[in-house]
Order: sequence, then C-alpha cells, then structure tokens
Amino acid sequence: MNRSRPMRTKARYVLGAILCLVMAGCGGTDSAPSNLAPASEPQAGETRTYHLEGTIISVDKANQSVTVDHKEIPGFMAAMAMPYPVAAAGDPMLDQLAPGDQITADVEADDTGARLRNIIIVKKGEGAK
Repeated sequence: MNRSRPMRTKARYVLGAILCLVMAGCGGTDSAPSNLAPASEPQAGETRTYHLEGTIISVDKANQSVTVDHKEIPGFMAAMAMPYPVAAAGDPMLDQLAPGDQITADVEADDTGARLRNIIIVKKGEGAK
C-alpha cells in the first residue's frame, strides 16, 4: 500500500492554506479602503480619542448636537457628514457655533457611541454672527 499519496495531498492543503495566509497579509495599509471601520472597536468601558477637522452644517441646541461635514478621521472613519452629540451638557460652545464654521474637536468614542469635546472654531463661516 502506498502511503505517500495521502501525505502529498495533505501537504498540498497545508501549503495552500499557508500561501493564502501569506497573500492575505501582503499589500500593506495603502491597499485597504479608507472608509472601513477600525480594526478593533473600543471594548466595554474603553474610550478612544480621535482628532476631527470639519465644517458645521447645523447646530441643534435642543438635542445638544452639531452636524459636521468632516475630513477622514484616520483609524476611525471616512470623511462624511454626520451629527455628533456635544459631550458636556449645557456646553456654552453651542451658542457660538453656526453653519459654515470650520472647527477642530476631539471625538471621544466608546461602546455607547461618539461625542465631541474641546471644540475650537478655526474660522467663522461667511455670514455667521
């Protein structure tokens, strides 16, 4: 009985699996689409902070939130427009923000969502008071 044939078949499967793993690891980060979510989401109780740069689209004082058209946030999300709650309840910064304002801020993200802190107006929008 020839036992080498089953061993060769098994070896081919193992080599094929290794080749697939090696090829999946090649390509670096430049080939990955930038609109994908981060590789690891914040775990329960873990807070991550990211830098945001964008333009205010609207301010919702009643709901303590702002809608921002922002640039890509590396390691977190692609460029997009979306609403963010303002982290500090009653933040007086909401009274200063207006559509068209260019801002920077910290995005705090955890397992409950994302919110803005440390909002800074870089440039007032045209027509803003």
